[in-house]
Amino acid sequence: MNLPGLRGRAKRTLAMVPSPENDALLLRLIYDARAVDLELQGWELSLTDTWRARTVGMVQELKDPILIAKEWPGPIQTYEDMYIANIRNDHRICRMFCATLILKCLDSLALPDIHFDVPNIQQEAQYVIESMVNEVCASVPFHMRYGLQTNAHMAGQDEVGKLNISPSLAQSHILTVRRSGRSYRCILPRVALPCL
Repeated sequence: MNLPGLRGRAKRTLAMVPSPENDALLLRLIYDARAVDLELQGWELSLTDTWRARTVGMVQELKDPILIAKEWPGPIQTYEDMYIANIRNDHRICRMFCATLILKCLDSLALPDIHFDVPNIQQEAQYVIESMVNEVCASVPFHMRYGLQTNAHMAGQDEVGKLNISPSLAQSHILTVRRSGRSYRCILPRVALPCL
């Protein structure tokens, strides 16, 4: 998996002036980003049960405004320990990076109409971003609530809030994420930083 190389190429390619000649470089970048995302997806599918999230509750609707909500609408998930939760969220950030790169490349195509199925690829990338954001949001209560971390505490992992700062910051800057989602994730660093 060549994620660092992909990022370096993306910075150079996206800095170029859009032109039909540069479309070939953008298309290659889209192809490679999709390949990396498929590898990341394959890794996730290969995980054993101890690496998978367990749903311990469901939030049907928010009682509080999104800026002070303790949970995101949807499942509340726990993990075997804090480090597995962190690795899973790092994986999600990588998938969001690939999908965001695909969207930026699609937006930079000089002649998008003559290339492959742009609307479907765009929709697929947006779906990946929203799915990964929802999964990270489902992990926030685990990172922030001491009572959900039974196994982590038995292993001496008193890391409340620390390991979820990076995913929260990354997601709060993705423009295709709904405003309410970005607002919810923006509060986490303010809550978690005093724990450092």
